[in-house]
Amino acid sequence: MYRREDGTIVGDLIDGEGFVRAFDRACGDTPFSWNTSSALVVGCGGVGRAIAASLVSRGLKHLGLFDTNQQLMDDLRERLAKAFPDATVEQRDAKAAGHDLVVNCSPLGMHPDDPMPIALDGIKPECIVADCGMKIEMTRLLRTAQEMGCRIQRGKEMLIEQAPLYMELFGYPGATAAEFRSLAAL
Repeated sequence: MYRREDGTIVGDLIDGEGFVRAFDRACGDTPFSWNTSSALVVGCGGVGRAIAASLVSRGLKHLGLFDTNQQLMDDLRERLAKAFPDATVEQRDAKAAGHDLVVNCSPLGMHPDDPMPIALDGIKPECIVADCGMKIEMTRLLRTAQEMGCRIQRGKEMLIEQAPLYMELFGYPGATAAEFRSLAAL
């Protein structure tokens, strides 16, 4: 939250925009087909909500949601269906198979002994697997996905893309993600 010069107070969550900017960079020279691809967001709390909304706002047509809290999942599905009627938003199981992008937004993976937040059985090597956790850079999920031949996106990459957005919101435009990346030695 911050106060604008005119006195109004604004609240914003830029996790979603930071994620999709990092995702664009992770895709590199292989563009992601938003209108024909399927993504699964695991965890429907604040970060999951922001990322899910950013994915469908980019034109993603097929979004699966999974959370152990049924109410969170129902609420997010209803909100997204109302805001983005052209997108198919469904509740799914915790299985990565059949998706082109899998994003872990749950707290699972923040500790070395955490179980996998999602089953990777049957996942295709073309799938991109992302983990939003920042406490452990290479979570068990990311290591396993990488061993299976998938491209990965670490949580710190999302943070690096968020940093310039934060600076701009607070009146300090001009910083780039590349500058923050070099400072963070990523």
